[in-house]
Amino acid sequence: MWGGSHIQPRFIEDASELINFFQEHCLHSCLPCGTATFWPFNDPGKSTTLDQTVTNRPELLVKCHLYHENYGSDHRATYSEWDLRSPRQRTAKAIKAYDRADWCKIAEDVHRQLGPWKEVKTRPALDETVEKLTQATARAVDRHTPDLRPTPYSKRWFTPALKIQQTEVNQLRRKWQEGCAELGRHDARSMTIFQEMRHKPRLWTRTIEKVKASHWKQFLDEAGERKLWKAAAYMKPREAWGCAPTLHAGSNELRENEGKAQAFLDTFFPQMDEPHEDLPVQAPLALPWQPITEHEIQRSLKAAKGSTAPGEDGLLMLVWKQLWKYLKVYITGIFATSINLGYHPKRWRSAKIVVLRKPKKPDYSVPGAYRPISLLNTLGKLLEAVMARRLSYLSEKHGLLPDTQFGGRPGRTTEQALLVLSNAIDRAWYKHKVVTLVAFDLKGAFNGVNKAKTPACGQGESQPIGFDDFRTETTALPNAGLAQGSPLSPILFTFFNSDLVDQPVNSHGGASAFIDDYFRWRVGRSAEENLVKIQSEDIARIEAWARRTGSCFAAEKTELIHITRKRRKQLRGQVVMNGKTVEPSPTAKLLGVIFDQKLRWKEHVQQAIKRAIKISIALGGLRHLRPEQMRQLYQACVTPVMDYASTVWHDPLRDKTHLPHLNTVQRTVLIRILSAFRTVATTTLEVEAHVLPTHLRLRHRAQNTIASLHTLPRDHPIWDAVRRAQKRRNNVGSYARFPLAEVLKTMNLERLDELETIDPRPLPPWRAETFAEIEIVSDRETARERAETVGSTSAIVVHSDASGREGHLGTAIAVLDNNLEVIESQQVQVGPMDRGSVHVAELIGIFYAVSTVFKISIASG
Repeated sequence: MWGGSHIQPRFIEDASELINFFQEHCLHSCLPCGTATFWPFNDPGKSTTLDQTVTNRPELLVKCHLYHENYGSDHRATYSEWDLRSPRQRTAKAIKAYDRADWCKIAEDVHRQLGPWKEVKTRPALDETVEKLTQATARAVDRHTPDLRPTPYSKRWFTPALKIQQTEVNQLRRKWQEGCAELGRHDARSMTIFQEMRHKPRLWTRTIEKVKASHWKQFLDEAGERKLWKAAAYMKPREAWGCAPTLHAGSNELRENEGKAQAFLDTFFPQMDEPHEDLPVQAPLALPWQPITEHEIQRSLKAAKGSTAPGEDGLLMLVWKQLWKYLKVYITGIFATSINLGYHPKRWRSAKIVVLRKPKKPDYSVPGAYRPISLLNTLGKLLEAVMARRLSYLSEKHGLLPDTQFGGRPGRTTEQALLVLSNAIDRAWYKHKVVTLVAFDLKGAFNGVNKAKTPACGQGESQPIGFDDFRTETTALPNAGLAQGSPLSPILFTFFNSDLVDQPVNSHGGASAFIDDYFRWRVGRSAEENLVKIQSEDIARIEAWARRTGSCFAAEKTELIHITRKRRKQLRGQVVMNGKTVEPSPTAKLLGVIFDQKLRWKEHVQQAIKRAIKISIALGGLRHLRPEQMRQLYQACVTPVMDYASTVWHDPLRDKTHLPHLNTVQRTVLIRILSAFRTVATTTLEVEAHVLPTHLRLRHRAQNTIASLHTLPRDHPIWDAVRRAQKRRNNVGSYARFPLAEVLKTMNLERLDELETIDPRPLPPWRAETFAEIEIVSDRETARERAETVGSTSAIVVHSDASGREGHLGTAIAVLDNNLEVIESQQVQVGPMDRGSVHVAELIGIFYAVSTVFKISIASG
């Protein structure tokens, strides 16, 4: 949390009491991690972090750093700047009570304003139609949806009994005031009333605290799956919306909001170079295109979140979900016309930009410490989601994207991209070679994409920017790039940089990318040999691509590392990019994993522990949780952060170095879950909490990851690493261990080969739905009621069930008619329970039920 990346293992255990103190009071460090504050005179060259500046209100911190002058002391003073101005209440538009909206009346109102659908053939007519639909819907929603008018003083925990007690307190106070006016303050009756009046408010205050605690405890006791996660969300760091401090842009000090807004725009949307003209190439053959259908729009609408923040029109996605059955002809017609004309309506190219702080920045007086969020028109986002599904299908169907791109594609993850690199490093080390890796940073990323290189539908031409309670006028942006919140931006960006990341992965080197994160590596007999190839071939090619696309790479954020265990080769050489020198560094962060030169993973494990502790501190603020609820939150929120990409850095058979430190986190959390003494053994805590030990949890996760990799098609790029790991599992010797191969030693390869191949590539978006409705309910009683309702309106109902008894699994189906008579049934023996689970048997039962439905439908004609 404060000591940087190089911490002695024994110090991690010694800091447990201080970490517990941070947990109890929700404290955060103000200084950047690793900032030294003490330089001992008796040990020159050494430094450590002794002085801590902590806060429970990190959103008010503007900057925190050390004074440059030390005045001869072995300690450095800390300079902290806080924004203590009172945040002004935003004059936001009234929130609508959508749960009380009359959607039928809203739909009738919209139809009355628009009239019947008429075919649109021109771009101006399309703009006019979209504008009419948006305004008519906004007016109808405003008319027929009541406003939520919560008073700022209302509290969920306030009860009628408290109201009565409050009335008694107020009456007693007024009675004392009247007595003082009539009899005087020193009268005996006035003094008696005064003593009673002092006692009543104290009793009322204590009652309020009890009611608060009781209300929260009742909320948690009744917490189902949703309420539990809602309670956990209360402990997440909130985005600060307080006043933006005075900004410094170069030598200018910006105090007025207009100047701040312009500085933000210049930072978020930097001026890029004009792209060079490409050489003329032959246009590829056009791919087949199917007309847009209501089914695929409805599918994207169901997948969208109803509470998505709206754009300029203020209409939530929830509105279109409710009005779809009334306006589907209008919406489908507009979408089809937009696609046929190749034109994105102006209304949907306007976005509202909200400015938020980037976390853990040392100085919030510079515009670069903030990030933009683009709030787009929700109906336009729906069209973009439909197009994103189509582009994803076409790119996978016809192989339009390189295998080295792992981002924004189904069946591909960051862990797979890192496993490809890990396999390349292991192959190089096996041949006693050196791997040199360069991680590039594309400046601006989505916002820096030149509009000449992307389709017009991905552009946002005009955008107002807002922070605090200030908002600019709508401003035209010459180079808006790809909108941050658009569903279409990720797939468009993968097409944009496909030429950059399209490089072969072989024994001489390779590349990998995840959206805008791109890294390239070279393999050679020496670091100098690799650097020559990177400088002469790779950087030259990258700079040529940047000139061709009008992009720019940030040389100051480029990371260079030699991955080898030969010390003399670790910090040799340099490369030059954009006129700036890039020196080798001891570590490099790739897709959330810190690679060090020797692949000892000390820095990454310490970072994982730091992240897990931060989350456990936040969860520690939840009071009155039952142990099972705390365990569920720990397993869902803490362990995934700690175990991220463990197949890359953890050897389940030989890793004994990092497990004690990872165990420290689990032990601290389990003590809190069970309210146990600190002297209780860790194994006892794990047994009582029904939690796997850390080494078994990591092994179980690695085995699940490998099992999922074996379900991928054999043409997936990860299969080169999997096949090589299967061969490496049998190797013996003093070579460095390949974690993926070590995990395979704990698994049965024959059973892995029996796993079903599941193709993650998407199906055609325009396909018709196989089932009219698939409904999953939360409890058995609701499922029974829904089954009875469906059965009363259906001629035939098919039920399926499965169970496991006496070591065997079985499933059965039953077909019932209107009279609830069984007209057909079937029982299936699945197999022994050590070869599967009840869930597998349930799936087999569903398969037989669906097969029976098709058989009955064919028989009935």
